[in-house]
Amino acid sequence: MKKSLLLVLFSLIAVAISAPVALADQAAAAATGGGSKGVYGLVALGAGLGIGFAALGTGIGQGIAANGAL
Repeated sequence: MKKSLLLVLFSLIAVAISAPVALADQAAAAATGGGSKGVYGLVALGAGLGIGFAALGTGIGQGIAANGAL
């Protein structure tokens, strides 16, 4: 019970801290008349790296499973 209560508490604190930062970014982009186009490239890079790390972990896991089956 205590562990789950701490988890909920820290989650709420994280949301409370990060929400103003996210909303301020949207307000600043609206005030300047547009956003940065370089952000889309960084999003694509992050997605590609995430998929690559997932594939790497899957390959390692399948190798360990195949080794254990022999």
